[in-house]
Amino acid sequence: MDFRGISPSLINCFCQLGLMDSAFSALAKIIKLGHQLDVFTYNALIDGYFLINKVNEAAKMFDSMIKAGLAPDVHSYSIMINGYCKNKMVDQAITFFKESESFVPNIGIYTLIDRLCKSGRISCVQNILDEMHESEQPPKLVGYCILLDALCKIQHLDEAIVLFHNIIHKGFRPNAYMCSILLNGLCKCGRVRTARELFEHLLANNYCLDVVNFNIMMSGFVNEGLIDEAIDLFLEMKGNGCLPNTETYSLFYEAFRQFAARNKHMLRKKKKIFEKIRKNPRIR
Repeated sequence: MDFRGISPSLINCFCQLGLMDSAFSALAKIIKLGHQLDVFTYNALIDGYFLINKVNEAAKMFDSMIKAGLAPDVHSYSIMINGYCKNKMVDQAITFFKESESFVPNIGIYTLIDRLCKSGRISCVQNILDEMHESEQPPKLVGYCILLDALCKIQHLDEAIVLFHNIIHKGFRPNAYMCSILLNGLCKCGRVRTARELFEHLLANNYCLDVVNFNIMMSGFVNEGLIDEAIDLFLEMKGNGCLPNTETYSLFYEAFRQFAARNKHMLRKKKKIFEKIRKNPRIR
């Protein structure tokens, strides 16, 4: 829609720059011409207010849109949720999530999930994800990744493991990033045996594990003094379609530096690993 040379995109541009006075100046000309504002323009104004941290004005503009007889769209709710979250007003964000009857998962809801996790409101996140899963628009894998990461960071690892298996049961196939979250959480808390069992299960079921997953697992072995296990896994990498990177060799270098002085056998192992480095032009 173009209002005689004043494009809604111009108003949106002013709002994105936080120039609300300029936006309303252009808006006044549109209203003077007898035109009504549309949802796109209201969304731009609401977003602009949040950008300059005027939360109350943003909320009033949202209410004005409804009073004008316009129905907020998915983007409207996303802007409100995202804006409230950035201002640490999580309860208000939840209210808008519940008011959205046909919500399509987007950046707004995942911002809410992230903020709730950082606030320690894990059960609330689980309820939101369950509600979304039961709706016609189930959450994307990223929502579960955020929750899984939160559980690992507060060391609720048994809950994290249950969540991981529930995700699979819901029909998702965890990607390499999601697998790395749980493996890293387990290894950092010293539960290397559990991490190893999970890793072997993932490999056996043809999950797409990358060099990050292998590095996490090998680092876990090294930190527990299980150098032989780390080396064995290193030698299995190529057979699983995964090539080592600089971080891989760095963790072994540090491991051998610490342990070689106490065990001459390690020196032979070290020579074998670094011979592979010499023959691999990609790792230099």
